[in-house]
Amino acid sequence: MSLTTTQLFNLSPAERTAAINTIAGEAYQGAGGADIAAVTANLLSRRLANYGGNTNLIDIVKAPQQYEANFDLTRDQIINPNLISKADRERIGAIFDNPALIKDAYQKTGGALSFRGTANYKYRRGDEYTPVEGKSNFYFDPLNPETYQKGLNVFSGVEAVGPATERAVQPGTTTDATKSNLRTNVTNNFLTNYIFGTADIAKKEDKPKSLVDQLKESLFNQTIGLNQKNQKTSLAQQLINQVKSGAGFISPGGLMQNYNDFYNRLF
Repeated sequence: MSLTTTQLFNLSPAERTAAINTIAGEAYQGAGGADIAAVTANLLSRRLANYGGNTNLIDIVKAPQQYEANFDLTRDQIINPNLISKADRERIGAIFDNPALIKDAYQKTGGALSFRGTANYKYRRGDEYTPVEGKSNFYFDPLNPETYQKGLNVFSGVEAVGPATERAVQPGTTTDATKSNLRTNVTNNFLTNYIFGTADIAKKEDKPKSLVDQLKESLFNQTIGLNQKNQKTSLAQQLINQVKSGAGFISPGGLMQNYNDFYNRLF
């Protein structure tokens, strides 16, 4: 069984928690955890370097004016596992304790002791590691060769594996947002086409309408136009509200049945 990052670096539970809470506030959270891994590598690099005279991650993340996300947090807060949600804690922790991801970031940054966020891209040089362009931090100030090698020795036997790259959502890709938009469009089409008589179903409009159908249509249109505030229109609004709430996301086979039910209730 392979060792975790926590085990490789012999971190205490409080150090691990302090690191995860700091990462939650400092790293871009997407892109398969690329920036999470890079912030982790930064914290461990400072620990290896005895940065500011500190080798304990709690002292490192609470050093004055170092990690902006922690400026307003007390030491007790930064070691509190419940500072962030359980889901976030587990998600970040899974990346933090994957030494293959952390070694990959450590090598790509050269054990960077410093990073800056997107607001400081204007200060970035072309060779500084930026996990996710336009979203993540960029990393600089690498460890000296001797200290860097100390980190590689800790990761000895671990194969560096980078995280999955972030994929942009392509047009038409199903997401929660596009489902919502599609539902709105279907609702509008249902209301416009099937309630108010403009549907193009099997080209039925090409067939001459009987006198009975014409009379029904005329009565229906007059009722809708003249009685918008009476009980009959209230029934129409009920169906509209049902459609808006999700009942309108209907299979095509049920559309005419819904129309007939509505018609029978109305008349």
